[in-house]
Amino acid sequence: MKVIFTDRFIQTAKIPLTGRVEHYDQRAKGLCLRITPNGKRTFSFIYREEGDKTQQRKTLGEYPYLNLADARKSAIAMQNRLNQGLAVFEKKQVTTFEEVANLYWEKELKHIKTCDEEWRRLTKDAIPAWRKKAISAITVQDVSKLLSNVRERIQSTQQPRSNNASQHGIPAANRLQTRLSRLFRFACEQGLCEDVPTERIVRKKEGSRDRVLTAKEIKQFWQLCTQSLIDEKTKTALKLILLLGPRPGEICCMRWEDINWEQATWLNVTSKTGEKNTVPLSPAAIALLEPLRVTNKLVKQTTGYVFKSNNVAGHVKRNSLTQALRRCCIKIAGLDKFTPHDLRRTMRSMLAELGVKRDIAERILSHRVKGVEGVYDRYDYLVEKREALALWDIVLQKILESDTDDLAGNGWLKILQFTKNQQFIMKAQNVLRQINQHDSMQIDLNSNPEILFNIIAALST
Repeated sequence: MKVIFTDRFIQTAKIPLTGRVEHYDQRAKGLCLRITPNGKRTFSFIYREEGDKTQQRKTLGEYPYLNLADARKSAIAMQNRLNQGLAVFEKKQVTTFEEVANLYWEKELKHIKTCDEEWRRLTKDAIPAWRKKAISAITVQDVSKLLSNVRERIQSTQQPRSNNASQHGIPAANRLQTRLSRLFRFACEQGLCEDVPTERIVRKKEGSRDRVLTAKEIKQFWQLCTQSLIDEKTKTALKLILLLGPRPGEICCMRWEDINWEQATWLNVTSKTGEKNTVPLSPAAIALLEPLRVTNKLVKQTTGYVFKSNNVAGHVKRNSLTQALRRCCIKIAGLDKFTPHDLRRTMRSMLAELGVKRDIAERILSHRVKGVEGVYDRYDYLVEKREALALWDIVLQKILESDTDDLAGNGWLKILQFTKNQQFIMKAQNVLRQINQHDSMQIDLNSNPEILFNIIAALST
């Protein structure tokens, strides 16, 4: 039915009970108004190109978001192209997935901290699968099949003794899906495709990771790491993860200019949030870093990465830590599989067992404090963090000095009790230090002899 379109006609046109009804504008050839049973009114352009007997439709937009004047203008412009013997739309240049991936690397990916690891995800699975395929032709089914292949491949290569082997491929597939989502969005921003197929795929639920090393395994790890032939920088990085609890990627990016030797602190710029967290360096951590510091002084280098490497990133890669750990601990000693991140989880669990307050332990690990507390509490908790790390330092040294048989049962309980006594002594020392600095505190403490008695008793044990 052809009519002269007006806003009144469009708004009052009868809504069909079933099916769809279409009206055509008398003033703009090919302009069509489609009305559906739910009252939706959509403009489209109906046309046939020269030499093509098939009628084609191009959706212009939904009324009233697209008004009548703009719809007519678009339809007239398209009809003019047909009258000139031109195609209604210019054919877009076909761009392959590999070309888009390389463009994405140059313009965006190479500028993020984890660029090497993220690029490896793409080059290992996505690029080989879709190398010459047009980016616009990749479907939800293509992405789903690729992610399924990643999960199955990783699952098949896991060690049989792993407790959660069926889940190992899920995190890797989820990380790849996240990176592909950003790549497709980048392609849309560049006008190379119009769809992000990964957004219509629900991520598989990841099982929680619960691998924590026992005291016996900690000693085995430390000894094997020390005795192995892997690079000294890699050994130090792995040990510092257990000592200080940073994320593996953060320890790889440690810089000399972020270390304050006078205050024994490290300014850690967290890889997840970009926030800065001052981490106290325990005596054991200083002892590990000192040989690298001496070497650096000899070559007169006081800035740059602590764990410098000749690769593109300029520092030891996180994946190198995982491979070194597998070689020196898992294959040699036959320990159950664990990762550098499991060393971080082990350290956090030990802090809890030592009685360190949860908020202090979370701040040591550079976890963001949520809610109002995270917004308003700007105290750095440096003293509390230093005390907690000093206790963990004492426990670790006791573990390394103990006989293997003593690291279970009563032996482990003795180490914990010894450390808790050390914690009490340290707190008493802090109180006495404050008494010496502030005379006014002596009055309050002298009025309560029991407090002074407990402090003196703790110091004399």
